[in-house]
Amino acid sequence: MEEIEGDLYEDYLDNLESKGAKKARKIYTWTAFRSIRPYILIHNKENRKPKFTDMVKYHFKVAWRNFLKNSLYSTVNILGLSLGLASTILISIFIIDQAQTDNQLIDRDRIYRLETIAEDEGQSVVKSRTHSSIAPALFNEIPEIENFVRFSETATTFKSKIGNTPSLIEEKILSADVSFFQIFSFELTSGNKTDALSRANYIVLSERAALKYFNSTDVVGEILETTNKRSPQLEVSGVMKNMPTNSSIQYDFIIPKSTNLNPPINFRSMLVSRIPSYFFLKAQTTPEQVLKKANNILKKYTDKENILNLKFQLTPFKEVIYNMDASDGTVKTIDKALTQIFLIIAVFIILLAFINYLNLATARAIDRGHEIGIRKVIGAKRSNLWGQFLSESLLCTLLSIPVIFLLIEFSTPYFENIIGHPLTFKYYNSPEFIFAALGLIIFIGLLAGIYPAKLISTFKFSEVVKGHFNKTAKGGLLRKILVVFQFAFSIGLIVSISLIQKQLDFARTKSFSFNPEEIISVEGRYRANFSTIRDEFSKVSGVKHVSASDAVPGTRAISIINNSEFDFPIYGVFVDDGFIDMFELEVLKGQNFREVNEDAKNHLLINQAMAKAMEIENPLGAKLRMIGKDTSRVIGVIEDFHIASLHNPVDPTVFIPLSEIFSIRRILVKLETGDLTTTLQGLEETWNKFFPDAVFQFDFLDDKIEQLYTAEMKVARIFKLFTVLAIFISCLGLFSYASYAIQVRTKEISIRKVFGASIPRIAFMLSRQVILLIILASIIASPLAYYFLGKWLQDFAYKVPVSLEIFGFAIIISVAIAWLTVSYQTLKVAFSNPINSLRNE
Repeated sequence: MEEIEGDLYEDYLDNLESKGAKKARKIYTWTAFRSIRPYILIHNKENRKPKFTDMVKYHFKVAWRNFLKNSLYSTVNILGLSLGLASTILISIFIIDQAQTDNQLIDRDRIYRLETIAEDEGQSVVKSRTHSSIAPALFNEIPEIENFVRFSETATTFKSKIGNTPSLIEEKILSADVSFFQIFSFELTSGNKTDALSRANYIVLSERAALKYFNSTDVVGEILETTNKRSPQLEVSGVMKNMPTNSSIQYDFIIPKSTNLNPPINFRSMLVSRIPSYFFLKAQTTPEQVLKKANNILKKYTDKENILNLKFQLTPFKEVIYNMDASDGTVKTIDKALTQIFLIIAVFIILLAFINYLNLATARAIDRGHEIGIRKVIGAKRSNLWGQFLSESLLCTLLSIPVIFLLIEFSTPYFENIIGHPLTFKYYNSPEFIFAALGLIIFIGLLAGIYPAKLISTFKFSEVVKGHFNKTAKGGLLRKILVVFQFAFSIGLIVSISLIQKQLDFARTKSFSFNPEEIISVEGRYRANFSTIRDEFSKVSGVKHVSASDAVPGTRAISIINNSEFDFPIYGVFVDDGFIDMFELEVLKGQNFREVNEDAKNHLLINQAMAKAMEIENPLGAKLRMIGKDTSRVIGVIEDFHIASLHNPVDPTVFIPLSEIFSIRRILVKLETGDLTTTLQGLEETWNKFFPDAVFQFDFLDDKIEQLYTAEMKVARIFKLFTVLAIFISCLGLFSYASYAIQVRTKEISIRKVFGASIPRIAFMLSRQVILLIILASIIASPLAYYFLGKWLQDFAYKVPVSLEIFGFAIIISVAIAWLTVSYQTLKVAFSNPINSLRNE
C-alpha cells in the first residue's frame, strides 16, 4: 500500500505543475479508485503468504502436466505398478479365502480325525482310514468322547426325467453315520437333524439337488428311484442348504451308513474295512486324554496283534484339510505349499513392480535435469523438489487405483479356474481389506518416489545446468542391480515351469510302458457275467484289447492283511489273464496266469517290490495266505508297475486272479485311436444290452492319471501365469533402464556415427550391456533354481533329471526377450540423424 501511495503522490505532483490543481485532483482520485483490487480488501499482510495447500495444488498441477507431456512413460509406469499390485492383492484375497475354510462350522475345534501311524523304512506314515470298528469301540469306553461319525464317498445312479425323456444320472454321495449332522453343523431347511439319517432308505438332499430332481425344495417325503437293487427307492428325509463353497466337505446327497447309534463291533474280518472316523470331544478335553486309553480298551474287543499294535493320533479338523499326504478322500484338502508359493510369488511380483517403477521414475527425473537446475537457480529448496517428485509419484499411484481394481475384477474368473474353486471371500464387502489395500498402494507409490527425489535434490544446480547431470554414474550401479534382480527372478520362473512341466509329462505318460490315451476304464459292478461282457466288447470295431481289473493307474490298490509272516503292508489287485498284456508288462520270472494249467488254483503274480520285500532268493512257488484262510502260490514275478502316483515308490503288490472274487469293478478297453466316436458308440450299444437301466460311463486312463497330480498341475498353471507376468513387468523395467542408458549416450552415439560407425555396430554396442546383465542374472538364478527345484523333486520317488538344457533354454529365451525389448530404442537411436543431438554443441 505504501508503494502504491508513493507512486500516486508522485504522479499528482507532476500533474499539479503541468495541468493545474483541479485536474490533478481528478486524475489522482480516478487513478486511486482504479488501483483498488479485491485481494487488497480481503487479505491482510499476514495471510498473503503462500499456504501449504497452495503448494500441494501447485505440485499436483505440475505433476499432471508432466504426465500429459510424457504420456508413454507415464502409461508404462502405471501399467507396471497396476499389474504388480493387482497380483499382490489378488493373492492376498486367495490367502484370506484359504484361511476362512470351514469357518461356518460350530465347535470345529472339538472335531478330531482318528488316524494311525505306521513305520515304513524308518519313516512315520500317517493313515487317515482306520478299521470301521475302532471308533465305536473307543466311543463306548471313553467318556471324554461325546460323539463320533464315520463317513465315506460312494456313488449311486438315480432314475430321472429331463422333459419327457427318462435318464440315468450317477451322483457322488456321502455315506455317513446317523450322528453326522450333530457333529458337522450344516443347516437343514427341512427335516430334523436327529432323524434325517435314522433309516436305511433315507436320503438328505441339498437345495441344489432338490431343484435338480424335483424342481422344488419342499420335497421331504418324496421318493428318488435308483438302479441299486438293495435300495431301489430312497425317501427324502431332509433338505439342507447348499454346502458353502469354502467348506472342505462338498456333497449334495447324504445317505446313512449306519442307522444304529451303537453299531456292532467286529474285528474278525481278514479284510480291513477302512473308513475315515471323526470324534467330537467334550469341552475342555485334550486328545492326549483319549489316546492314552485307546490301546488298552481295544484289548476288550480283539486279540489281533495288527490292531493292538497300532499307534493312534487325533488330528484337529482345522488341520486335516492341510494334510494332503493323509487325505481320506472325503474332506477336500488344501495344499499349504501352494499357499506358500503364492505368498512368495506375491512378494517378488510387488518387488518387480516396485523396481520397474523406480527405474522408470529415475530415468525420467534425470531427463528433467535442466528443469530441476533452473528451479534451484531461482531459489527452489530441497524440500520443494522432494514435494514435487513425491506429488508426481502419488498422482501416478492414485491413477493406478481404478486400473488395479479393474484388473482384479477381470482376472478373478481366470484365477479361480487355476485354483479349481471360486473365491468365497469378497473383498468389496470388507471395508478393512479395502482400506488396507489402498494403504498398501499409496505406501508403495510414495516409497518408489523417495529415491528419485533424493537423487535429484542432492545434485548441485551448476552441474545440472552445464549438462553434467546426465553424464554422472550416480545411481547407475543400483539400477543395474535392480535389472539383474528382475531378470534373475524371471529366469528362475522360466526354469521352474520348464522342469515342472517336464516332470508332469514324465509322470503322466513317459513313466509307463503303454499309452494311457488309448485305454478307457468302464466303471460298473460286474459279477459272474463280466467274462461275457469282456468277450462282447472285444468284438466291437476299433477295440484292440479288453481286460478286467479292480485297480488301474490313477486309483489305489486295496490293502490286504496278511499273516504275521511279513511286517509290511501288501497291496492286492484282482486282474484277469489279459491284464499283463493290456499294460505291456514284462514277466521277469515264472509264468502269466494264462500260461498255467487251467486246473491250477490259488495262484498269484507278484511285482519286483514284493519279491524284494520278501527277502527270499527265489519267490517262485512261495505260498502266501492273502484271502481268507486259503494259501496261494506265487507263479510269476512281473516288473514294477505304478498304480498310485510317482510321489511314492511302488508298493509290494500281489496280482490275484478274478476267480477268487465274486465281482469286479472295471473293464479296461484298449482302443484304436482312429475313429474313437464310432468305437465308443459301439461299446455303449453293447453295454446297454447287459445293463439297460445303467449309464455307460468311462474314463480315459490319462485323465485318471492326471488326477494324481492335481496339486502339481495347479502349481504349473500358477507358474505359467506368473512367469508371463514377471517377464512382462521385467521387460517394462528393462525398457526404462535402456531408455535411460541410451539417453545418456545419445551424443556419444552421434559422434560415433559422424566418424563412420555402422548401424549394426552401434546397435550391438547399445545392446551389449543389457545382454551382459541378463547373462549375469542367469548366473545368479541358475544355482538358486537348481537348489529349490531339487527340493521340489524330492516329493517324487521317480523323477526326471535337472538337465543343463533347461537352463540353456531359459537363458536363450531371456536374452531374446531382453533384446526385443530394447531393440526399438537402440535401432531408433542408431538410425537417427546425428545433427539433431549435436547442433547445440
